Amino acid sequence: MKPLPLDTKLEDLHNHKSRAYRQISKLLLTGGEFTTKELTKQIEMSEAAVWVVIKALRELGLVHICNWIKPENSPRATIPVHKAGSDPDAPRPPAKDATQKERSKKFRQEKQQRLLEEQNKYSWQGIAEALVPVRTVQEQHEVNRLYLNWISEGIYG
Repeated sequence: MKPLPLDTKLEDLHNHKSRAYRQISKLLLTGGEFTTKELTKQIEMSEAAVWVVIKALRELGLVHICNWIKPENSPRATIPVHKAGSDPDAPRPPAKDATQKERSKKFRQEKQQRLLEEQNKYSWQGIAEALVPVRTVQEQHEVNRLYLNWISEGIYG
């Protein structure tokens, strides 16, 4: 797709050959604020196509980010909300403060520990720990003495 001319206005896109440009421009001219997911649902096109159009419109200064929202059930920290106009973009909020970062780090460490423990249940080491009896230091010395005596064919004593 050819890039849009620099003097393009949002109203000019009503006759664009791309359905995505036509429908997104009509929605944005209503004065509403939309996330890419909302635009995707309303024009029934892929999210990738919507992102391409929004990026092109932002580069021309026809669309700006008016807000950032925290999505539900999404790995992304924030999602941009787009609106028609050439205003400056709203600043992106910081991803996490210090306490949130500390909580996330602690949660990741606990999760990793749980995964390691789960893996060890089924590893040979875990099986060996379950089968080999726990011995006192004196018992360990005696077992070692018997083993050394056995491999030395009685020379060790």
